[in-house]
Amino acid sequence: MSAATLRVLCVGDIVGERAVALACAAVPQLRASLGVDFCIANGENMHQGKGLNEHLCRKLLRSGVDVLTGGDHSFDKHLIVSYLAKEKRLLRPHNYPRGVPGTGVGVYTVPELGLPIGVVNLRGNTFFNSPVQDPFRSADGLFEMLAGQTSHVFIDFHAEATAEKAAFAHYVDGRASVVFGTHTHVPTADHRILPKGTGFVSDIGCTGPTESVIGMDTQTAIQRYLLATPQKYQLATGPLQLSGLLAEVGIADGKARALRHIVFDERELAQPLPPPGSEPQEPEPDA
Repeated sequence: MSAATLRVLCVGDIVGERAVALACAAVPQLRASLGVDFCIANGENMHQGKGLNEHLCRKLLRSGVDVLTGGDHSFDKHLIVSYLAKEKRLLRPHNYPRGVPGTGVGVYTVPELGLPIGVVNLRGNTFFNSPVQDPFRSADGLFEMLAGQTSHVFIDFHAEATAEKAAFAHYVDGRASVVFGTHTHVPTADHRILPKGTGFVSDIGCTGPTESVIGMDTQTAIQRYLLATPQKYQLATGPLQLSGLLAEVGIADGKARALRHIVFDERELAQPLPPPGSEPQEPEPDA
């Protein structure tokens, strides 16, 4: 970190338990090598490729991830609900209907700097079967709530359509520090700083198997298209890669200064990951 900027690492959708192991090992290494001050990771796919559980959340939060965000799979494993209700470092999209457990916004203190940072999780509506409250107007209310608390606001906009993501980023330009897209698991090359100072990228990619179809076993994915019928979801195996965004933001004004796509291969780890199935098993309440 330079004297005048804050560096935030945003980790793309973590797909499966092996990807959790990679993130837990890679995040401390990246924090040290890149001078990262704060880390946000999307974890909605980390338990068996869909949903999340308390055990895996705790592992990531112990490893150097400061905040976990979610998306349309946040509630796929129903036992996560009680943990969502009590763990303020685990967010789900804020624009779910009133009464849904958990929250989609939090203000946290950046370690060693004493700087407040706001993190927001919102979900888009385009191409989703179950609509949620309008993310644009939901953001208006969140900025009113955050006013006076922090000028550093990072938004995980979990959406399918790049047009909706770009429109949203322009809508909050000058009010958010960074808007980074998640959900499609494919990193985009449209990193840019918008006219009023908001950093934006449509999607930061995923953390998971490289030889896969968005984290899914390739043959299973192919069968979905050949047969035009549902196929049992199976996680891919093989080499892993972390994909994310390093955002550099002015400490004084909360405006984006630089954006950089981060790719971290498991071969770059200081210590290799243990073979699949060899890690000590802890109870997984959401299995």
